[in-house]
Amino acid sequence: MSILKVNTGTRSAPVYEEVAGGSGNVVGPASSTDNAVARFDGVTGKQIQDSGCEINDSGELKLGGTLDLNSATRKFNNAAATLLEILGGPSVVNYLQIQAGTAGFGPRLLTVGSDTDIDLRIAPKNDGALAVAARIVIADSATIPPLNVTERSSEPSAPSVGDIYLDDGTDHASSTAGFRRLVSTGPDVWEDIGGGGGGGLSSGDKVARIVRWIPTATLSSHMRMFAGGSTPAERYPVWSFADGADEYIDVELEFDGGYDGTASIEVKAVFSAENDTTGTASIAIAFRRLNHGSEDLDASHTYSFQTASVTCPATQGHTVEHSDAFTNAQADGVQGGEKAWLRLFRDVSGDSGWANDVFLHSVKVVLA
Repeated sequence: MSILKVNTGTRSAPVYEEVAGGSGNVVGPASSTDNAVARFDGVTGKQIQDSGCEINDSGELKLGGTLDLNSATRKFNNAAATLLEILGGPSVVNYLQIQAGTAGFGPRLLTVGSDTDIDLRIAPKNDGALAVAARIVIADSATIPPLNVTERSSEPSAPSVGDIYLDDGTDHASSTAGFRRLVSTGPDVWEDIGGGGGGGLSSGDKVARIVRWIPTATLSSHMRMFAGGSTPAERYPVWSFADGADEYIDVELEFDGGYDGTASIEVKAVFSAENDTTGTASIAIAFRRLNHGSEDLDASHTYSFQTASVTCPATQGHTVEHSDAFTNAQADGVQGGEKAWLRLFRDVSGDSGWANDVFLHSVKVVLA
């Protein structure tokens, strides 16, 4: 292409002269898209073409393809909090937003959009893992899905109220595995983060562990060894309740930190007979809550006993499991993480036909 200029000078007719092309002279297409960014066509520096990238009058940049940030440092400078929004196609209503943080506050990754509740899904490919290089803070109202987390066999040292750890079920604060949160100190009381009436426990799960068996100061049952039939004979330790008078045994319990203090519980006790095969024995059970700071241990406590008949096994040497259900109020209002006294005695006045000793083999407390 040639560029001509008119040089009339002193001549009567105009003269056209060719002007040499300069380095800034470019040629564009016959038409273009409104707001489109012009881009070079070829390597001559003289030819431009239309593009799918647009900048509107408000300064908004619209890309028709992929953004390739091919540099060592990639920065988004914006005086507002929102640095970047990642949108989808025309039917997408929910998207990601990245916000900066002022002094004392970290940056945030948010889900925003028109839906009321919007999940944030992070899905590694195949067996890929989500690696977190720092501690995770979980809100009180958070719902925790199954996680592959290293478990602990003991609670953290010097914890603070609100701390959370995953107990493998062997810690003294719990008898089942699960997440624990510290609700108070002195002594430490841990609660289960799960939901439901049992604080994340299911029906049949143990809610208390036995600390020790303690004979009462008077009227106590006595421990004896029940002989098995092998050679040499086994020796089963049992608590023996005589038939001539009421006899007692106390069991010190420590309730699971996951027990929410509202759900009903069940006491399951295993009995056998000294030499009876018929009849029933009357067994009474009650709780005493040993809550710190309010229970006076040297004061008399009124036990609210629940009494029921235990049927003697029909075969000598067989055992029978007896169950008694208690509401939390009937269990003296014991709470998760607390200790309690379980008192059990044979009420001989209610016996019928069980004429000799009653043997108590074991006791456990479970969620009803």
